[in-house]
Amino acid sequence: MKQGRFRPIMQTEATPAQADVSELDLVRRCQAGDTEAFDELVTRYRTRVFGMIYNMVHSEQDAWDLAQDTFVKAWKSIERFRGHSSFYTWIYRIVMNVTIDWLRKKKVKGGGPEFDDAIELKDNGTERDPGADRERNCPALA
Repeated sequence: MKQGRFRPIMQTEATPAQADVSELDLVRRCQAGDTEAFDELVTRYRTRVFGMIYNMVHSEQDAWDLAQDTFVKAWKSIERFRGHSSFYTWIYRIVMNVTIDWLRKKKVKGGGPEFDDAIELKDNGTERDPGADRERNCPALA
């Protein structure tokens, strides 16, 4: 066993006592402002929420940050939950929206190759096709 690396144990799923409380009861308590009820919902779903996000972003730190953003957004809008679906279905949609928005922002900030194609490069007064350089440098594209 390696010493020096201590990682605190974190409860990731609901205990049997917590599972006895219905999801809808917890949501109703949340809607009345009960933060302990929301803590129970977070405990029940954080592992699944993290897993969904991690599969999209492939970064543990970003996935935990986005999971936190998801739960904050859920808490702020819990009064709009009408109970027509399960809480998990509702939070799943929040997860997807938060993660897709983050991926879009990251893509724009990165300014990757998708933006390079729109730039006209000039070499000694003549226009060049930016894709041509890539084709010359990558035999698979030629």
